[in-house]
Parts: sequence; structure tokens; C-alpha cells
Amino acid sequence: MNNAKKESNSAKIRPNLFSLVYVVVLMICHTVVAAAGVDEFLAYKRGILAPLGVKFKRICKAQIHDSAMRRFQERLALIDEVAKLLIDRVEHTNLTVLGGVLDDIIEASKGGFDSRSKTSTPEACDIYAQFINRFSAELPTPDIAEKDLTLLREYYNAAIAATEKYLMEHGKAAKAIADSAEREVVELYVVMSFLHIPDRQWSSHEIDSFPSWMRKSKQQSILEEFSLSVGRPFTAAEFAQYGKGESWDPKQELHYFGAKARQFTSTGKYKLAILCYKAAIEAAVKEGHEEDAMRVHISLARLYERMGYPKLVASTLKEALHEYPKSSEWGKAAMLRLKYLYEAEEFQEILKEAQGYQIDSRCKTYLPQILYIAWITYRRENKREMEAKVQEFFLKKFPTHPLAADIYFASAMLSLAGGDYAEAMRLLEVVEYRFPHSRIIDKVKMIQEKLRKGLIGQGDERAK
Repeated sequence: MNNAKKESNSAKIRPNLFSLVYVVVLMICHTVVAAAGVDEFLAYKRGILAPLGVKFKRICKAQIHDSAMRRFQERLALIDEVAKLLIDRVEHTNLTVLGGVLDDIIEASKGGFDSRSKTSTPEACDIYAQFINRFSAELPTPDIAEKDLTLLREYYNAAIAATEKYLMEHGKAAKAIADSAEREVVELYVVMSFLHIPDRQWSSHEIDSFPSWMRKSKQQSILEEFSLSVGRPFTAAEFAQYGKGESWDPKQELHYFGAKARQFTSTGKYKLAILCYKAAIEAAVKEGHEEDAMRVHISLARLYERMGYPKLVASTLKEALHEYPKSSEWGKAAMLRLKYLYEAEEFQEILKEAQGYQIDSRCKTYLPQILYIAWITYRRENKREMEAKVQEFFLKKFPTHPLAADIYFASAMLSLAGGDYAEAMRLLEVVEYRFPHSRIIDKVKMIQEKLRKGLIGQGDERAK
């Protein structure tokens, strides 16, 4: 009986004990996280900068009226602004991860004592996007003695390093618990460097300065993905190489950028795909391969087509035609340019360029398509003489080309509209027998049937 009473009392006490443990552990966690506060960081940074502080203040005082010095100090303040967001985010990560662990351990008290931050904080990619344009200009520096200028740069670099070191130290606990937290810490760490080193200037030398654990394959893969997500394809390529212990030549870089561009296109991330295609073009040009550069340009143009921008397609191909005159794909690019000029309703541009392409030997393979686009443009613009001239040349030179079916059909419709039903039937029969698999064959047969039954000419003057 006494044992049963003891167990009953123990059961009543146990939830309270768990709650007490939860409160104690949560208080400890909040103490740890409080150290990651912005005020604590600023004090930490002052300690890092202290050895340079006296000389820095002396320079500031001497250059108090110098506009470049004021801009330099504004840039330092901007670093603090970025640092505050980075510190807030790592604190948010710590609270989320450590609080989640407590939830798992003490299920009975979940929700009762959870003081985790409910405030939304920007992620690393958002912080980078918010500030990248503000860091685009070179670091402003006053016109002073070289030794003082060196000290200013040391002070500035030390301020950046202080942020990175602080982030790394105060993200240790969370990254040790959860993979998602590790990703956050790794991404936050590189934001400052990304803001100061342009994409094309990023190299393995920057990665060599990372903490040793961040130079491992897993972390390099995280940084590769992050770099791509913020529109830094060249940086991503450096992380990809470093993580694999490789050093790529331009051809390998070209393949990497092309693969990433296709991947982003397939997932609808067109902006990132465009950046990767442009990086691939640079790699091809660096390699000195016009063929590769032209092919990538055409792929980029097709992406713009997919996005619904025919004018952009046409201008991209115009650039390619100018840059790669010796490419075997030149004729294809010329034909595609005319096609998308037509879609963009730039008819006068077509008429200016088409005749030149018709006599250009590089366009020989695509001459039927070029002639057809010219013909249909003359037709649309009511330039009947030139339309007839191109039509005659086309049908004489390419009588069995699939596009000839459209020309014969258009001529049949003109005869039909003019009341010459016999000629219309003759032309329709040409289409039927020469091009039995044409996309317009069903329409051809329907009109033939109406003609045979005498239905056309009795209130149905034109084929629908």
C-alpha cells in the first residue's frame, strides 16, 4: 500500500521536475545565445580593432573634412549594418535549433516555456541581395600617406574578419546539432567575403583562408549551391573544383556552366540559367572556341524564347552573328534571328537583312527557311512583286521542301479568293501528292471536298 502511494506521489512530482529541468536548460541556452547579441558583438569587434584604434582615430581626426574619409567611415558603418543582420540570423538559428532539441527532450512542457524568437530574420541569400549593390563601388580612401592608407585597409579588413570569426564561434553549438544549422552558419560566414570580392575575381586563395572544417567536400558543396543561388556562377565553379580537389580548364568550366544552365532552365529558375549561360559564353571565348560560344549563345536565345521575349532572342542572335563570324552555326543563327524578328513584328528589319543572308554562303543550309521568312514577310507587308519573285525562286530551287507546301497552299487560297477554282484545286492537289504528311494536309482535304461538292462559291468565298 505504501509502495503504491509512493509511486502515485512520484508520478505527480515527475512533470514538475521535467518542467524545472526544461526551465533551467532553457535559461542556460538563452545565456549562450545572449552572447551572440549585437551589443556583445560590437564589444568583441572593438577588442579586435583596439591595437589599430589609436592610429585610426588620429587619421580620422586629421582628415575630418575629407569627403573620401567620410565615405570610408560610412562604409565601415555599412559593415556594422550587415554584421547586425548576420548576428541576428545566427542567434535565430541557435534559438531555433536548441529550442527544438528541448522540445524533443521534454515533450510534456512543449509550448509552455518556449521563448524562441518568433521574429522573422533574413537568411544569408537575402542579406547578400540587400547589400550587394551598396558594395559595388571600390572602397573609398582619402589621399594620404601610404603608411596611413595601409592602416586604414588593415582596420577595414580586421572589421570584416571580426564578423566572420564571431559568426563561426557563435554558430558552433547549432551546427553541431543540425545539418540545417550547419548550412546556415556556412552561408552566413561567406556573405561578407561575397560582398567584397566580385564573382569573377573569386579564387581558391579565398577558400584557403577558411577554417579547416569549411574546406571539406561537404561544406564546399553547400557553398557551391549557395553561390549559384545568389547568382555567382564563377564562385560556384571554384567551390566545385576545390571540393573535388580538381583544377579545371576552360573547357571543363564551359561544361559545368552549361549543365547548370540546363538544370535551372528545367526547374524554371530562368534568371540563374541566364547567368550560367553567360558564364559559359565567357568560358568558351576564353578557350578561343567560336563553335562552343555560338552554340551557347543559341541556347541562351532559346531560353529567352521560352520566357516569351522574341526581341531579346533576336538581339542575342545579332550579337552572336557579330562575334562569331567563322562559326559553322552562323547560318543557323541568321535564320533564327529572322524567325524571331518576325515573331517580334520587326518586319522592316527582316527585309533589310534577309537579302544579304540569301546570298551568304554561310547560310546555304538554311536558305529554304530564310527564303520562306522573307516570302511571308513580303506577303504580310503587301509587297506583291517581291513576294512573287521570292516565291518563284523558292519553288524552282526547293520544289519538294516541306515549306513549299505552305507556299502552294497560299497560292491556292489566292486563286480561290479570285474565283479561279480550277487553279485552286490544281495547287491543292500538288500539296496533297507531294506533301502527304504536311501539317496542313487536313485543311487541304477539307477544302478539296468543298470544291468537289460545289460548296465554295455559294456563300463561302474563302476557306476557313
